[in-house]
Amino acid sequence: MKSEYQFTPPAKSCMSPDKGVTQVMEKGEAQVPNKPGILDNYFHGYQRFQQDSRLTFLEQELIFQTISEFQGYDDGTAAHAGTEERFLMASSADRLGANPRLEELRKFTQQLLLSRGQLSKLDVQTLLASGYQESHILSIIHAVSIRILSHDPNQFFPMQCESDLGKFSRISDNIDSKSESGQAPILGHSMYGNGRECVLVLHDWMGDSGDYEGLIPYLNLETYSYVFADLRGYGKSRLLVGDFTLDEIKADLWRLLEHLGWHQYHVIGHSMTGMVVQAMALDDASSDARRIKSIVAITPVSANGYPADEATKEYFSNLIHNRSEIELSFALFTGQRLSTNWQKLKADRHLQTSKEVALKNYLKMWLETDFSGAVKKAGIGLPILVIGGKKDFSGFQGDFLKSSFGALYEKVVFSFIEDAGHYPMQETPVLLVSLIEEFFERNC
Repeated sequence: MKSEYQFTPPAKSCMSPDKGVTQVMEKGEAQVPNKPGILDNYFHGYQRFQQDSRLTFLEQELIFQTISEFQGYDDGTAAHAGTEERFLMASSADRLGANPRLEELRKFTQQLLLSRGQLSKLDVQTLLASGYQESHILSIIHAVSIRILSHDPNQFFPMQCESDLGKFSRISDNIDSKSESGQAPILGHSMYGNGRECVLVLHDWMGDSGDYEGLIPYLNLETYSYVFADLRGYGKSRLLVGDFTLDEIKADLWRLLEHLGWHQYHVIGHSMTGMVVQAMALDDASSDARRIKSIVAITPVSANGYPADEATKEYFSNLIHNRSEIELSFALFTGQRLSTNWQKLKADRHLQTSKEVALKNYLKMWLETDFSGAVKKAGIGLPILVIGGKKDFSGFQGDFLKSSFGALYEKVVFSFIEDAGHYPMQETPVLLVSLIEEFFERNC
């Protein structure tokens, strides 16, 4: 419901002569409340929440949904999110009952609102027992403030859209790749664990960091600190525009690692980012920085690119934001063994958490890039574990991985999972975690 009292002046837009409004509005055009500071707080607050909350995409959306339901907001389940994100969230919400951790997060958020912050020790202990940390409580409070900013000011204006202020979370095509201070942005990411061994985890071309959600309950969070990062154009970094190149990815990742204050770490890449972690290793060897302790490459693309003829390149190009082809590809990449419901849900997630322009440019990267000569010349001696799935698509099969990686690296070992295809983090999560952490233990 709108407030009974409506302000007489219309909401200002980027055409307003008010300089304070136009400075905030120059990133996009829409109606906003007459106080530009509100939009400024919302816009930057939401970006910081995405980057710093250490919550997965689904966890963030669940919190916003819970706040909206509790407050009785009728401008959509989460007006901070675009229509696509809300669709993803709604499809995911039906499955929350099967995830006890997410259900505890929902209950805690409700109790936080109900008690107005006066939580009992039992409330907090129950949340912490589910694998969350005290810092996550502050992130939930942060989300409450964002949701209020995206809803309440709009109630004083006769706006036609579901939430004009909310539109500013989806102006990604107009956001510059640098912040207003001139500093390049920090990639969106989630962190789990408090261990001394640091691990950076990257996603594939047709996924985002949320692909790893099934692994989290099995991680050793006392020994390791895991950061799951989203590349530009995906997930928590979906609003970041750029060139979407290998050099840009590396620059973004080195910046993130510096932001985290990490000096030495392990890196995990999947498929496309299996190539990225090799490029990072090359940078590390060339500079003699010795920051990377070991590498895990899951169903990876080699340093000389994916072995594709013109027909295969056309096949991958036709996948981009083509639902029917995407669903079919997920079947082909997992040996056509998994349910059609899984394929549909995975296609939903991919379509709602990725930008088409990013997919096009990254595809060119992993199909056409070849730095294998530089790798061979550098003589990279890092321990590398290559994990393949025996049900994977051609080009990711064992013989090719052994021949390509074996020819380039001195200390590479291989492990092939019998019952997995291209997505062992979803097909065989317990086994994948066991292989990874056993490898890390030998190379800490």
